[in-house]
Amino acid sequence: MKNALQALALKRAEKREKMARARQADPFIRLRNVSVRFPVHAKVKSGKVSSVGGHIIEDRKGKQWVAALDDISLDIESGDRVGVTGHNGAGKSTFLQVLAGTQMPTFGGIAYNGRIARLLSANAGMQAFATGYENIKLRGMLQGMSDAEIEAALPGIEEFTELGSFMHMPIAHYSGGMRLRLSFAIATAMKPDILLIDEWMGAGDRNFQKKASERFSRFTQSASILVMATHNPGLIDTFCNVVYRFEHGKIVDKERR
Repeated sequence: MKNALQALALKRAEKREKMARARQADPFIRLRNVSVRFPVHAKVKSGKVSSVGGHIIEDRKGKQWVAALDDISLDIESGDRVGVTGHNGAGKSTFLQVLAGTQMPTFGGIAYNGRIARLLSANAGMQAFATGYENIKLRGMLQGMSDAEIEAALPGIEEFTELGSFMHMPIAHYSGGMRLRLSFAIATAMKPDILLIDEWMGAGDRNFQKKASERFSRFTQSASILVMATHNPGLIDTFCNVVYRFEHGKIVDKERR
């Protein structure tokens, strides 16, 4: 645990220095001809839609791939609140993972400026055998927060999660709902330039959804850019001024509101 914290501290210092220089410019995201492909291990007909979304393509050597994202180019500017819609497997989550840096493009490139907060998974970046408090520090460091920012955020995180003495326990002993509360509270404790959020925020019981919705509304006001993948048209109408619709790894429609 100590070595992991030391390594993260070094990476955080380097990241903070880089972000300090980058903050002189407005936040943005640029994608150019981005494709994400996964190999197909059983021969199928080219052009067919795969069971996991995307479509099947075949290269010059006859090898087949699922095109989870297919030649995506777009610009997202400061002030944009982007909604990403489409059927299950359309490429929404892969798109967010590319923006978050957790999925590398097979082809194409991405550039961005600004501090990113990711709400893509309740377990992303969490260490099962670290306590709630230790995970707050680990996740905070990964998100580029300083020690002072983490300490200042602790009371709000504790209050939101209502985990009490469980904060001293390894999160391996938490229920899925408890992990969700902790992950959401940590991610929304910082003030990001770019906020990425997936459909999972809609999980949890009714009380959590109400608290999360109120906290999310406040949180989005501090972000320069929001990118949210969702099936919920109400969330799109409430938060988004740009909507991209994905089908089988491609953008098939864009609407600016």
